[in-house]
Parts: sequence; structure tokens; C-alpha cells
Amino acid sequence: MPDVGYKKKRDLALLDRECEGVLVSDWKLKMNVQPRQRISPTSLSFETFLSPLYEHNVAQVSLKIVCDLLQFVDARRLPDELILDILARCAKDHPSGRFSPKGMFFPAAFCLCSKWRKIAIQSPSLWTDISLPMSSIIFNLFLSRSRNLPLSIDVDIEDMPSSKEALDSLGSSLRQSLARVSFLRMVWSPRHVEKSLNVFLSDQFGDSEFTTLSCFKIDSYDSFDEPIVSLNMPRLEILDYSSHISSFPKFMDTSTIIDLSLAGTDAQPDEVLDLLCDFPCLEYFVMGSSDEPVLIGSHDVVRLEKLKMFSVSECHVDPVDYVIRHLQVPSSAYMRLDTWEFNSSVSLQDFIGPYILQCHEYNIDPARPSGSSQPFLHSLSSKSICNMYIWYEAKGRPEIVSLQELAPYFINLSVIKLDIQILPSVPELIRTISFWPNIVHLGIHTREEDFERLLEAFRISPGLPCPLLESLDCTRTKFKAESMGQFLAARKNRGVPIQNLTFTEGFATETESVTLSTRHTAKTAFSFLREHDTREYHL
Repeated sequence: MPDVGYKKKRDLALLDRECEGVLVSDWKLKMNVQPRQRISPTSLSFETFLSPLYEHNVAQVSLKIVCDLLQFVDARRLPDELILDILARCAKDHPSGRFSPKGMFFPAAFCLCSKWRKIAIQSPSLWTDISLPMSSIIFNLFLSRSRNLPLSIDVDIEDMPSSKEALDSLGSSLRQSLARVSFLRMVWSPRHVEKSLNVFLSDQFGDSEFTTLSCFKIDSYDSFDEPIVSLNMPRLEILDYSSHISSFPKFMDTSTIIDLSLAGTDAQPDEVLDLLCDFPCLEYFVMGSSDEPVLIGSHDVVRLEKLKMFSVSECHVDPVDYVIRHLQVPSSAYMRLDTWEFNSSVSLQDFIGPYILQCHEYNIDPARPSGSSQPFLHSLSSKSICNMYIWYEAKGRPEIVSLQELAPYFINLSVIKLDIQILPSVPELIRTISFWPNIVHLGIHTREEDFERLLEAFRISPGLPCPLLESLDCTRTKFKAESMGQFLAARKNRGVPIQNLTFTEGFATETESVTLSTRHTAKTAFSFLREHDTREYHL
């Protein structure tokens, strides 16, 4: 690979160089190309030509691949829009580091032939992604060829010299693009340069305005100094910050930000809440993982009146529980919480129980394909509070959900849907369903023996469990038809018949016709289910 250095002639010749890549070997097979056959470009649709490339990592679409396609397609005769689409896909996922001390790396397809090279040069959209630092000559080439389109700039100083000249050159490049940069990512480490990111930004930009900057990503485990100046970013809406929360930069106005992500902060809950107070217009918030011991304080409630989504990834339940209990958000918002119980003081029922009390529907589904220790997804739907989607991994035996411990919180629910392989014992199920007085619809997907225990719990429960139950969905659940018939008959005899029953063909263990209908003591056979896998039956 050529070493570009800073020589203009070699810089400008790089578009004609070949780069190594990976061959998509099955292209001819997928295109059904016969020996010695040449495909006419006019017979190719836009999607047909690109479909084999869609199935591969586009970063691997190299000159070798395109040359192989040339054996069967005259690339020079392809429509310009098709060529541009291929070039755009090559550029989008081009290996990071277009520029490095070892040389400049353009997508190989840019220099396939004179026509493709001309289209590449004259297409501004192919030149809007810039990696800094880079040669000023190459940087100016990107600026001129991208014309007036918004720029996306990625700064990573890991391979940059730590000299003052290198920092000044980087600052000069950024200043030239201030009016056009819409996305800016800065990876900064004090191991590579002496200046903190805060000082660098203050020195280089002062009161300059980032006119069109809408997204700013900071990855810096540097301790920010007190801000020297406040950066002028009037259109900043998205802030993605990866560092310690105690070093959160104070050199920007947060009043315009609607999307905030905190990753790798290991923050205390009170620190997160303190920070959120400074974001009055926040609509989307992502809170990163935390392994730090939680120091429980007493924080005032933080009101996020415009919040639409709150998300937490892989975090102990303790800090999540504390933060959301001190947030006031609109009922139209929703929360996605990925938590685990290990070494936590907050149990599942203490965590989500109070929210279940305010909901009308509660679902439990396996969050991953069936296995020995998959966590569950708990979905809560409500009209008075925000909807919640909680991934919760319990300690001990995470494949078991303690329904009997959650049961006291079910009294206001009208819909329950449970996709659980292991149900508790009959006595525990009797206690659980005693807390379902308002259930209208029950969905249950479990093992055959567990479903039998549930039906038995209904049969032998004192009083009348679930007096409002009208609909039962047991699709994908095997059961004894005789037991189901007894359950349905018992409900009818007590004056609370099941109105709708949904189940899967072939999942009843008896092969003979068995009665299920409660119209007569029992007189409808399974044979009517033969036509479909799943059928809803109105009793």
C-alpha cells in the first residue's frame, strides 16, 4: 500500500491505485451466469445487480470483486445511478482509517475505470465522511469534492503525534469545517497528547459557532478542566458521552439537546439525576451499565416533561430502581430496562410490583431462545403510567419466575400473558390465581405437565377464581383434552363460561374425538382443527 506522506503528486494519484479486498465468490452462482455468457447491463434491474452484494459486508467489496463482475457485465455501460449506489455502499463501510501514517485508503471501486472514477469524483455525497487527522491536501480534497453538503467528521488522536504542530493542524482542519459539520465524534486520551479535550476545544475554537452541528459524540476518559469558554452549538440535539460522569463536559449548552446517551460512566444514581436536571428538552435517554456499589441518597423528583424513551443497558437493578423512582415522565413515554439481580438488594417483585399495580396488561416472555438460564422480558402496559419493557435476570435459577411473589400485585390486571416453561406447584398456583379477580384474558404457553397443574388449580380452588375470565389462549401448549373439557364444563356450570378458546392443532394428547364445547355438557371434537395450525374457537 503506498505511503502517501504529504507529497501532493502521490496524494492526487491515489484514486488510481488498487486496494486488496475479499472476493464474493458466489456472485456468478446467484446471478445464474452460464459459461462464456455476458450479461447485458440493460437487462439488469437495480436490485438484481446489487442483491449478491447486499448479503456480504460491503467493506469487503474490493477491486478484485468488481473485476470479477466485469467478466460478465460491462461495468462502463451500467447506469450512473447504479454505479453511484455501488460506490456509496463501498464508501459507507470502508475500513476505518481512510487516512493513516501508512497511507491513504480509498474504496477500490473508486478507481475501477475512468467512468467510475469520474462518477466518484463528481458525486459530493461520497466525500462527506472525513477521518481526522489527515493530510491537509487530502482534507481539502474532501472539502472541495463534498461541495456544500453537511460533513461527518471522526477524530481519533491515537496515532497522531503529540506535538503542538499536530494539534494546531487538527484544529485548523476542524475550523475550516465548522460551518458544515453536522456530526462530530472525538476520541481523546491524555495518554496521547498533553492537552485535555476541554483545553483543546477552548484553545482552538473560543467563541466560534458550530453552525450546523446536530450530533456530538465524546469518548474521553480524561478529567475535564473547568470550562474556559462555552462552545456555541445552537443546533446540537444529540449528545453521546462515554466517560466518567464526574468529568461530564460543561462547555456546551444542554438546553437544545433532545437525545442523551451515557456509556461507561459507572455513575451513582444521584449523579445521573443531577445531570438530567440540566436537560429540560430531553426526549431520549440511554443510561449505560454500572457495576459500582450503589450509595442510596434522597434525591428530589426530576421532571422530564418531554421524554419519549428511557433505556438502560445491562445494569444492576439497584441504580435503575432508584433512578426511575425519582423520575416523573409522561404516560406516553416508554422504558426499556435491561437489568440483573446479582448482588442487588432489590427483588423482582419490589422492583416492578408497584408498576404492575398501575397496569392493565402484564406479559412475560423469554428474552432469548430457550436455554437453562435465559432472562425474561416483562412487558407492562398502562394508561396512567408509561409502558415498560424490562429484561430481568434473577439470581439463583433465572429460568424460574416467582409468580406467587408477584401475585399480590396482579389485582388490577385485566390481561395476563405468560410464556413460562416452569410454573409453580398447585398450592402456589391456587394462591396466585386468587389475585386475578379482574382478569378477562389469559394467555399461557408452557409445558404440558405445568399446564395440567394450572387447570387443576382452577378446578380445586375454593370460591371462584378469575370470575371475569372470558378468553383463554394456550397456543403452542400441549394438554390433555379431557382435562380441558372438565375445566370448560366447570366454568360453564358456575355461570362464568369461557367465551373464546385458542389452541394449536395436534397439541391435545388424546387421538380420539374429545368434547370441549360447553354448549352441551361436552360435544365438539378436535377434528375441526385439522385445517389450520392454530384456531380460535368461540364457545
